[in-house]
Amino acid sequence: MSNYTASALLAAQAKFIPSFETPEVRRKQDPALMLALKNMEVTIPTHQELRKKDDRAVKAYIKTKRAASATTTKAHNHTGTKADSKEVTLSWVKFVEPFTIYLKQGQSNIFGYAEQLAHEMMESARNLHSRAGTAALAYLQSNRSQLASLTTGGSGSWNNTNFALEVAGADKDRFLQNAASFMRVQNFRGQYDAILDAEQYRKMQYILQQGAANQANLSWQAADFATIAETTEAIDANYSNGSALIMPANSFAGLPWNDPTNRQGKGDYDSVLGGYGVVTDPLGSGLNFDFHAYTTRADGSSQGGGVQDEVLEAEMTLTIGWVLPPLSTADEAVVYELAQLT
Repeated sequence: MSNYTASALLAAQAKFIPSFETPEVRRKQDPALMLALKNMEVTIPTHQELRKKDDRAVKAYIKTKRAASATTTKAHNHTGTKADSKEVTLSWVKFVEPFTIYLKQGQSNIFGYAEQLAHEMMESARNLHSRAGTAALAYLQSNRSQLASLTTGGSGSWNNTNFALEVAGADKDRFLQNAASFMRVQNFRGQYDAILDAEQYRKMQYILQQGAANQANLSWQAADFATIAETTEAIDANYSNGSALIMPANSFAGLPWNDPTNRQGKGDYDSVLGGYGVVTDPLGSGLNFDFHAYTTRADGSSQGGGVQDEVLEAEMTLTIGWVLPPLSTADEAVVYELAQLT
């Protein structure tokens, strides 16, 4: 039942301490979402102000690369080519979590109204994280580089069906080294962000503990990475020995957006017309969720409330846009898939 009837005050009862609720309300980790939020101020810091309404298009621009010349001699009437700019239309997606709570449902319950309301809002936040995290990972996977052929520099073989760099079993202990080498061959310098599935992350945990004091020192491979994160979701079902996504550090960003009316605040949650506001993410991500709620008369007797009752209909929303640096070459992207063969 979803009316808190299991905890209704029908007999002497006690509440578990909060830590005993942890297994029930546990949530999956969402490394792609956390990576995107870490970089949200790196890409377009003013995106909140640029987007005045949720159906307003926002475009961003980059300067493109100019092809190198083959000229080897000087000329009195030399001519050349020029670089260009590229337009990218940014898009946002919404994740919405509605919930209902009756004013009197806490009167005969071990959990009071305020505690039940707080729980509903926390569950909304957990669900928003979970849904957005899955979407962020899917975005990276679907927007990875899908070139037909690539130079790998000996770091593995490029599978042009799965669009993945396949690392041979003989190099499994140097998976991260091969990954970084492959990225340098693609001319991406500096450090990298990587998201590994559970199979590959477990292997890397062991390898990265083989430090300088061990006979086999392998931990130095981590120096090329700003982030090595684990996802418990599948990256590519084609690779049972482990797979990963890699990109230059600070490449993937999430651009959260709040409706201006919600940011300003308006109305009254206890009214029929309702109110608008924002709720700071109780999970500590730094996000602000749009919050809208209204109250109406209701018979809540079948829902744990009273015959003469009020029902609060609430809605928490995360609006976020995923962004990767655009490239002018068709099917090329800054994200690459890596896979361990055996």
